[in-house]
Amino acid sequence: MTVQDPQDYFEKWVAEARSGDRLLMVLDPEHYLDLDDELHTRRRSWRVYHYDENDLAFRTAYSSRPADPNFRHIVWVTPSPFRRSQPGRLDLSFMADVLRRADRVLDLSLAGLLRVLLPGEVFPEGGLQAYGHILSQSLQTVLQGHRELRREIGQRQPLDIHHVRALALHCLQSDVPVSDYLFTHANARDLLTHYLRLVWSGRIEDQALPLLREQAAHSPFVSVEELQPWFRASPDELALAVYVYCALRRYRVRNALNQLRGLGMLTIDPTTLEAYLDTAAVMWEDETLRMALLQGAEAMLDPERLGDLISLLPLSDLSAVAEALRRETATALVCGLAERFLLLWLRGGATDDILVDELPLGLVLADVETAYSDRAHALLASIREMGFALDRLRHPFCAAPDLATLVDWYVKSGVHRLELAHALAEEHTKKLVSDALHQVLQEYLDRLLRRIWDYLDRVNANLVNLVSQSYDAFLSHPRLSIHVLADAIFRRGFRPTQERCVWILVFDGMRWDSWEETVLPALTRDFEFVDEGKPYVSLLPSVTSVARTGLLAGSAPNGWRAADGRHTSNEAILAARLFDLDLAERDRWLRIELASERDIVQRRLGGDFDRRPVNILIYNISDDWVHGFQGNVAAINSYIAQRMQTVVNDLQRYVREGDLVVVTSDHGFVGLDPEANVLVRDKESSDQSSEEPVGERVFYRYLVNMKHSAGLSVPFHGDRFFTVAKGRTWFQREGGRFARYSHGGISMGELVVPGVTMQRIVEPFVKLVLSGVPRRLEVLEKEPQTVSVRLRNMGNRATKYTVTFDTNSELEGQTYSGTLGPREAQDLSYSFIPVYTPKATESLVVQVTYSDVDGQGKRLPLRSCSVTTKPRKDVVEIDFGGLDQLDEL
Repeated sequence: MTVQDPQDYFEKWVAEARSGDRLLMVLDPEHYLDLDDELHTRRRSWRVYHYDENDLAFRTAYSSRPADPNFRHIVWVTPSPFRRSQPGRLDLSFMADVLRRADRVLDLSLAGLLRVLLPGEVFPEGGLQAYGHILSQSLQTVLQGHRELRREIGQRQPLDIHHVRALALHCLQSDVPVSDYLFTHANARDLLTHYLRLVWSGRIEDQALPLLREQAAHSPFVSVEELQPWFRASPDELALAVYVYCALRRYRVRNALNQLRGLGMLTIDPTTLEAYLDTAAVMWEDETLRMALLQGAEAMLDPERLGDLISLLPLSDLSAVAEALRRETATALVCGLAERFLLLWLRGGATDDILVDELPLGLVLADVETAYSDRAHALLASIREMGFALDRLRHPFCAAPDLATLVDWYVKSGVHRLELAHALAEEHTKKLVSDALHQVLQEYLDRLLRRIWDYLDRVNANLVNLVSQSYDAFLSHPRLSIHVLADAIFRRGFRPTQERCVWILVFDGMRWDSWEETVLPALTRDFEFVDEGKPYVSLLPSVTSVARTGLLAGSAPNGWRAADGRHTSNEAILAARLFDLDLAERDRWLRIELASERDIVQRRLGGDFDRRPVNILIYNISDDWVHGFQGNVAAINSYIAQRMQTVVNDLQRYVREGDLVVVTSDHGFVGLDPEANVLVRDKESSDQSSEEPVGERVFYRYLVNMKHSAGLSVPFHGDRFFTVAKGRTWFQREGGRFARYSHGGISMGELVVPGVTMQRIVEPFVKLVLSGVPRRLEVLEKEPQTVSVRLRNMGNRATKYTVTFDTNSELEGQTYSGTLGPREAQDLSYSFIPVYTPKATESLVVQVTYSDVDGQGKRLPLRSCSVTTKPRKDVVEIDFGGLDQLDEL
């Protein structure tokens, strides 16, 4: 019989009553039941009379029962309400006459139930009295736990209160095996280890913890007097003690226990834990337990105490702090070390080379959320982004000899993300807890931004010079964006059909950092590269009405012709001519959707959307709205990321296997320098006879039919021309206001756009390739060495990876982690200083773990490198090992 609790047992017992049963008597000494005056089963109804040792009340009610001999009723007997605090016994001295007439009698006591459910088993009475309230509510769990218990202890050993308590714990938390609740260890050290594994495993819930402490403290085989402080403290208090103790030992702080006591961060006296602290500290090496230790300990570690702990660590200079930061994984300690790193660097004059050379790359935080996780990620990200910017800035800019070289360098060197790196560092700085650090770091970031702008000004000046040398050569350059569609479709030999469509995605206003950091990762979840393409250059002025029209026309403005030869800027007509479609074919073969607002997308890309051979979808990713946006470029990318879900949803619905997807942009945008404004008045117009109001010819980044020495004049069509602003300067009309972002001028941010081809992923896969691991190294003692490798994802899905460099010597290893997108590669290095030992040849092992498309952990084959260290004859080693132990005496 499957029984959940006494109520369930009672109901099944009544349901099985025989047809001739008229009087059932239920003895309920623990008062498990709560019955009404009437009880209805599927086949019968019963009247219930309650006897709780009040004979007068019972007899009065019972004597008025019907005289019908077939009257079915139940007499329910419970203890007197005045003895509820001592359940388990019933006084039946006045109930003999009823007992004699009863057709069936049910003993609903826990002992009675167990005798039926587990015949032949003997439970200690004291155990049932102590834990019966728990056991009785989970009878089925008791039965299952009893089977496990007997398998563990054998059939012959009698049950004692320790076993009953284990069953009670199993009832409170049945996902933990009964065997884990048996503390039958031969020594206190093993018992404590088992207890800590349980409470730090995260499996023990609060309701079971007090009983678990009681079980451990009453071990039947070990005297646990010295362990009582461990049982009295909460798991988080113990975790904090071990966390701090391990940190002090890891950094070789002298008199670690005394220092722990002096910190005053524990709610328990660490001296009472001293005898077994080393036992608990060993558990830090267990990866699973360390996660729980981190979470529990850092929940109790306030920032002030963390600062006290960091101040104890013997880290004398920036290099020492950086080295510690490279190897630390405890989230709170990473916070403390990162903050010290930044403060030392800033107070030391914020020298670029120091930050770049000491930059703690490849930092690995424990994969668990703690109270310090957000702050740790913010600090590390801020350091990494500043390090990236400074590393780029310390390489002097050398002017490129031609446009293609400049554009390729701009993308490959990472210069395109300089402003983004600064913005990300600024965003992360806002999350820092320390006001002092936040203020001094923001002041530095303000200075860094000015340096970035100066650097980009030199790059933009090179661009202006190359374009201004010959504008005709610029218009015929193969990297001009008017060639994107020809390169991606026609030169590839792709012929759009109803079955194999081409989808041209134009992300209006998207510049390269948004493409690389936000748009591309969103697309590669469902699409893979056919061709990674190359960066192109937008038409001038870099505004939609020129740049996008030229992109879809496949020609400069002087080639925008309708079928009758007249000049036109109608994008549908120009795109149809590009695909050689006549007027009759255009509506059937070509679709252009301007998805600048989501309501338009919903209406036009609804269920009735019909695929055409050529589909042009234009998404306003960062065009018109960016003019009034006040956040930095990191905030712009965050906004774009939200919009990309709309794009991906559209593409998932309509793009099929075999279709070709061309992704590009018409132009980007630039952040204007508030101090680089050029006031434009009417007298500066070269066309004084024009009736066009000056205000309608002056825009932030260009002038219409007006010349100005601060800009570059470029022809459009006929006698129309534009004067485009250079770099980050901008034209201010009289009474006009500053705008943070704009486009239309000539700068790398506005002109450099992507042109790639993709297709729907049919078979997603991840394929990592590790290269560069040498087979052997012969090194000289004490001579710094670096081993550099490259990890590349040859698959079509992004993956998270971890790369570990490890040695079989006393040298510490190094771990890196990160994410690799499709076709992306990451260069990683391991630096070490060889130490000569008379041992056999040592080895360096490189291990790569990653996640496949289903999120399952995978490993690449181990790659090893033998390392032979030759001794230097000018080095004499004296071993002082063990002297530090004298401090403990």
